[in-house]
Amino acid sequence: MANVQMIPFGNAGPPQLFADQQIIIIFDPTQYITDHRMDLNPFNEIVEIITNQNLLLQQIQANRNRKLIIIFIHPQWTHAQVQGFIQQHIAPALGNINQFSFFYIDGQNFAAQLMNSRSVTSRILASTRETCQRVNTENCTYYGREQNLYHARGDFGIAYSYAVEMDKCTRMNSLYNERLRLEFGIRRLRL
Repeated sequence: MANVQMIPFGNAGPPQLFADQQIIIIFDPTQYITDHRMDLNPFNEIVEIITNQNLLLQQIQANRNRKLIIIFIHPQWTHAQVQGFIQQHIAPALGNINQFSFFYIDGQNFAAQLMNSRSVTSRILASTRETCQRVNTENCTYYGREQNLYHARGDFGIAYSYAVEMDKCTRMNSLYNERLRLEFGIRRLRL
């Protein structure tokens, strides 16, 4: 009988697959988001919620070569406290932070073009979902571009991986749009 050797199969994709995809981190030390499955639906699967400042700084450092979208929710902080946090922790990492959104008391716009700040309102969760939707759409465009690139190269397996991710993004955007219709009482138009 022939000697049969088992060949272990690992990850079929290259190690840097999806490396240019933006990462959404929500820094929520006061745990304003109580149920991420409901509060962030349908984007609850594509965000990482961090409640500890040291963990946030570790994530920024660990992902220094990635595009980060960080949403900072801290309703008790003042403008001066947020500005101090930015100068001490965020400014040194601005090279990889694509957007930084703040939700805090007395929100004022900062001069840095990458930052968006708003006062605490009842629309924090809606604004957070809006940011997630924008990033999801950008990632969908990224997946489509990469799918076409790998398909043109003849690497159909990797092209398919990007197509699957693009389909997930498209479905999330559809669910988000349906949620908006329901929230605002807008009936679906029949064409």
